[in-house]
Amino acid sequence: MRNTRTVRADIRHWALAALAGLGMATPAQAFRFEYGEIFGDLKTRASFGASWRVDERNPALIDKNNLDPTLCGSAVNDACLTFNENASLNQKLVDAPGAHFGLNKDDGNLNYDQGDVVAAVSKVRSELSLTWGEWVFKAGGTLFFDPVNDDFDEFHPDTTFQPARTPRNDSVRGSVGHDFTIGNLLVSTVFEALDREFVATLGYQTIRWGESTLIALNSLSEINAPDARYLYQPGTQIAAVFQTTPAAVLSTTIGDSLALDLIYLLAWDGVEVPKGGAFFAPFDVIGRDYAMLSLGQFHEDPDGLQRLPGIGALISDTSVTVPVGQSEGEPSDAGQFGVKLTWYAADISTEFGFYALNYHSRLPYLSMYAADATCVQDTTTDVLQAIADCDGMRLTPNGLEPAPIDSSRIFLDYPEDIQLYGVSFNTTVGKWSLAGEVAYRPNLPVQVQITDVVFTALQPALPENEIVLGAGTVSDLTLGGLLALGLEPTTALALLTSPRTINLLTQVGANLTTNFALPPRAVAVPSYLMAYRGWDRVTPNQLIRGYERLNVVQMDFTGIRIFGSSENPIGAEQVQLIAEAGFTWVTDMPDRNVLQFEGGDYDNTHYSPGADGTGDVGDPGVKPTQRLNPTQQRDGFADDFATGYRFIVRMEYNNVIFGWTFKPQLVWSHDVYGVAISPNQNFIEGTMLWQVGTDIEITQRLGAQLFYQGWADGGTVNGYRDKDFAGFAVSYTF
Repeated sequence: MRNTRTVRADIRHWALAALAGLGMATPAQAFRFEYGEIFGDLKTRASFGASWRVDERNPALIDKNNLDPTLCGSAVNDACLTFNENASLNQKLVDAPGAHFGLNKDDGNLNYDQGDVVAAVSKVRSELSLTWGEWVFKAGGTLFFDPVNDDFDEFHPDTTFQPARTPRNDSVRGSVGHDFTIGNLLVSTVFEALDREFVATLGYQTIRWGESTLIALNSLSEINAPDARYLYQPGTQIAAVFQTTPAAVLSTTIGDSLALDLIYLLAWDGVEVPKGGAFFAPFDVIGRDYAMLSLGQFHEDPDGLQRLPGIGALISDTSVTVPVGQSEGEPSDAGQFGVKLTWYAADISTEFGFYALNYHSRLPYLSMYAADATCVQDTTTDVLQAIADCDGMRLTPNGLEPAPIDSSRIFLDYPEDIQLYGVSFNTTVGKWSLAGEVAYRPNLPVQVQITDVVFTALQPALPENEIVLGAGTVSDLTLGGLLALGLEPTTALALLTSPRTINLLTQVGANLTTNFALPPRAVAVPSYLMAYRGWDRVTPNQLIRGYERLNVVQMDFTGIRIFGSSENPIGAEQVQLIAEAGFTWVTDMPDRNVLQFEGGDYDNTHYSPGADGTGDVGDPGVKPTQRLNPTQQRDGFADDFATGYRFIVRMEYNNVIFGWTFKPQLVWSHDVYGVAISPNQNFIEGTMLWQVGTDIEITQRLGAQLFYQGWADGGTVNGYRDKDFAGFAVSYTF
């Protein structure tokens, strides 16, 4: 059994490597030395690789204004959002090509054209190992430098509120341009106590649980956070894809068939991902200090210069640019611990594992703090009283803000105390190695649809009732009327003589048939999350957690087979096959019409009726054009069940030319059904991934790799479907 597990572990190594485009399987060479009773070896591997973008951009994954910067103007009659009664302006937006939510997701796509180099990485990875009696010390790390991504100017096709080129910020440069990551940094020893032998390990280390190989997120292998930056870097070794984590581990055997591992994590480490603007960045908000609260109606505006269009810019100074906190939601280092019990059932030659872990999320969720309160009182129903409530609104220099949208705030949130329980098995049946696992989390945070989180946070920023500004309402804007409402004479006079007021009256006079309105919050930004949590109202600056804790089950089954030279028809020395299938099941997900969960759609509008009338139930008291939601979203949300499969075929041909060994490989991944929950998303229905390539062993120390990786389908939920790339790498081990 031990030999079988060793073979399967080796295959898992190359399987993971192949899926990530990593390969590079040159035999390890080490510099060995000894000093007295200390024995050591030092392994170093240097590599260089580059990759290029193959696909053209898909317009469906690009923000509408980035495709056409003239689409949404700022005047009453050319904006895409005016909150007046002109439905054609919103329809213009809906009909335009592009993604409604693309503004917060398309930076990486815009920065790299077809044929551009997306990575040119030089990398060194070393590990030192020292042994002295029963003591072992290990230290290592990886250093990389990518001059293409380190000295990079971001591209902005929409220059309405920013230049066409801006230098990449330091946070992104430190993510994909250069970095050093710690490998093993640990000490371990063997000792006896209580009539049994123990192994104790302390420090940064890799602790692998479970049997999942290719469907890693939500699996039992939760302890070591991924470093997704390495997934698409040519020349990466699989060990670098999972961060080592500081932990104390105590292991022992109980009798002949049981083994026990006790684990306490000494610190929390979150996932590392390519940050906003990198080619493979999943979400621009990560690593960027702002986000845009836009569903296509506004331009990219890093400095918050843009105002509401038309009359809105006269009464309000708000923008739709909000700050993003990158680290304030990070959890405590304490309180992460687990236990693993392994049982070998000799009668059936099967090993079972039993697991329990309490941990803090490695993946970020998007949460918010609600906006400040509008200055308009909840009982106010007419514009004159609203102006009085707000001391003139922004029509006067000292007036209050009627729509403080940009006072809301986003932060990356890492929920604490997630509980994981699981069971795994591995065995052999004939020439097959079979394995599987079940991971159960009774309180896994699941990201609520981001737009609904935003709508919830904007509740305090808008009035309770409709405030109409039109020919029939502002005509009463007189000194006597303002004084009668309680305004100070100086404030009333300043308001009536303000250039903004004069402009307001001019615009109203020029548009006698359409009334602008500050829309009621329940119409403009309806919130399912608010109703689901039973809140009567959202208070100013209230914490809005962007997730709900649900019961989640994940199952995974793996089969591995090695076909020898006499068993395959393609003349290979051997053919290695790994096949894996799994599913994610949320057992208690609310119905979609109650609450929606994030699927990652680039058209991420809202489940409520749209300003274009989609989903309208015919309520005569609702004006569709007062909705911030341009069109109703019906698809692209997370499902309660999602499934898919993956396989890898790897061949080996020795002495093909010049004595070189070639190891071609084919990777195939297909998400069959359902959109899995976020952020730990394994499946997007219809998405297919493939990779073809070969590793080349030139000498025992020198190796090379060629590869092509692509995606297809998955609709606007699959943000990688236009990011096919090809590349190469060479490595030298010493």
